Amino acid sequence: MNKTPNCCFCGEKVEEKVDPATGKIYWNQGENAMPFIDGRCCSSCNIMLVFPLRLKLIEEERNNKCATLQ
Repeated sequence: MNKTPNCCFCGEKVEEKVDPATGKIYWNQGENAMPFIDGRCCSSCNIMLVFPLRLKLIEEERNNKCATLQ
């Protein structure tokens, strides 16, 4: 398994996801920080920074499509 990276926003180590049945780490590469930045982030920064930007971009795209249809 690859080395656990640091969050590209806050610098803390990203969370390691552990299988509760086996206790083994199955994912340690964090969350996708795109479209904010090309990197990996922790769950907290994903929720606080990345999700809101993604939702904003979806809303803008919908508004642009609606304006085109008028």
